[in-house]
Amino acid sequence: MLQNRAVSSFPKEFKDIDKSSTGVLMERQFGCPFDKTEFTAPGLKTKALQTQTDDFYLTKYTEAIGDRTYIDYSLFDIKICPACLYANRDSGFRIYDSINKSWREPRELTISEKYVEAMNEGVGRRFRIAAQAGLKGHRLFSAERTLEDAVIAASLAVDFVATLLTVAPANEKAGLLYLKGLFHIQMSQCYHKIELLSPKDSAQLHQDFRFASLSVAMDAFNELENSLMQDKYFQGLHKIMLYYYQKLVVSEFIGDKKTFDASRQVIRKYYGDYCLGMGKGTEDEKKAAKLFFDAIDEGARQYDQTRSLA
Repeated sequence: MLQNRAVSSFPKEFKDIDKSSTGVLMERQFGCPFDKTEFTAPGLKTKALQTQTDDFYLTKYTEAIGDRTYIDYSLFDIKICPACLYANRDSGFRIYDSINKSWREPRELTISEKYVEAMNEGVGRRFRIAAQAGLKGHRLFSAERTLEDAVIAASLAVDFVATLLTVAPANEKAGLLYLKGLFHIQMSQCYHKIELLSPKDSAQLHQDFRFASLSVAMDAFNELENSLMQDKYFQGLHKIMLYYYQKLVVSEFIGDKKTFDASRQVIRKYYGDYCLGMGKGTEDEKKAAKLFFDAIDEGARQYDQTRSLA
């Protein structure tokens, strides 16, 4: 358990959630895998928002269903422990199953003593990051989260990954580097939304932030390449295909045609290996290969220079 915590004043009960019939958020119980703190954070009510996939094949929340009040749930995708400021997606936390009255342990995250010690040492640093969200970072723990707050939440998630990478064994680094890239992609999406809402004189600044975030995401993706297949995070073809697809999209935004073409070729090769002829894949593997092959226009998608932010 983390000791000598620098943060003790953040609320464990997430504030200001609209609990009326028109609200889209619900309180959900989470547990921090590092310090065992239990807290509430927003979950999304069933059939509350329309969704579709965005450029990166991540979930995009488009509009409310029925008479509900629209809230962009992507603001709350990253949950934050109010005690140690560990930040991650839902799968990185213990989650309380209210039906079976039990806790489900984190998926895709192994907790070791080295990880706990490293996270303990970084509490003060994360406190300084959270403080950017106002007095004691209170907006991070309420339904008043803004796009700027979502950037800070993503920054806390990046800090968590960077902390674990300092002590991670070789067979866990690729998965952590992928998460680092993913959080920077999420950061870039927030900057894009801010850019679209900004006056012309400040829109360029946020486009520059967007480009910088995607460039760091690509650095993380490139670093994990050599250990991709050896990392237990990348078990299953769907995750591998998603990684290469996201790498393809990031490369187009940062103006890297060489990486775009290489990533497209990998997707086409997997499709050939698993789906053409007799094939060697299971039904799930064939489904994943075809899904991302179709996502690049059945292999025909070409690099589009006009999308580059460079």
